Amino acid sequence: MADPIDVFENLEWFLTQEAFVKYTAVAMITLLAYDTIISISDEINNIWEQHWSLGKALYLLARYSSFIDIVPVLWYTFTASSTHKASP
Repeated sequence: MADPIDVFENLEWFLTQEAFVKYTAVAMITLLAYDTIISISDEINNIWEQHWSLGKALYLLARYSSFIDIVPVLWYTFTASSTHKASP
């Protein structure tokens, strides 16, 4: 049978790690939004007003695909159930 103190320490460690992951996800999204906002005027002048090319398509794909990736990351991070089990 597991010692109650060990179970509590395992639970405390797990909850700390889970909160860290959630805070990191929110910080990542905040930085991405901030970067997009501060560079949008340069991007409009240098990218959006140009003719379509392979470089423009690759830039836009790389730049904005991260916004699509955020949705499943947030969904999983904030809705995943805690399935941690203390070791015996």
